[in-house]
Parts: sequence; structure tokens; C-alpha cells
Amino acid sequence: MDDLTWEPGWVAVPDDERRRWFQRVCAGDQWVLDTAYGAWLDVPLQRVQLVVALDYSRWFSLQRLVRRTFRRLLDFDAWIDALPARQAGRISPH
Repeated sequence: MDDLTWEPGWVAVPDDERRRWFQRVCAGDQWVLDTAYGAWLDVPLQRVQLVVALDYSRWFSLQRLVRRTFRRLLDFDAWIDALPARQAGRISPH
């Protein structure tokens, strides 16, 4: 999801552009989303066949967020080097 909602340097992709991208993703025969934001929640809900909700506690989620953030900070160069590879599978808005 981050690859479709954030540009390099953690610059947010505009909502209308995100919506177009997720419309293209959800138009496919098979797809899995790990979250859906309110601004475009209606897009996957129109075609969804199964919703799996993982009810993690806020503390558990916060712990994972903090751990992931520290790992990225400690291995910042490797994370930056991986950006082109991460974006290779990205859906182009054009």
C-alpha cells in the first residue's frame, strides 16, 4: 500500500491519484489489500468477496510500527537503495 500512496521521501500521493490507482488495482480479477482508506473505501467494497479483519490491540500495532521505523532508520541506505526495486511493480498513473 505504501508504494501506491507515498512517493519517495514520504511525499503523499494526492487523493484523486490514489483513487485512480486503486480503481485500476480493484478492476483486476484477483487482488488483496492490506488496508483501505476512507477516501477510497468504496472502491474495493464494490467488488470485494471476502473481508478478513485482524483485530490487533493498539499496543501490538504500535510496537510493530516503532520496530519497523527503527529498522528503516538503522538500515536507511539499504531501504533507499531498495526504492527503485519496490517501485518497479508500481502501477503507473499514466
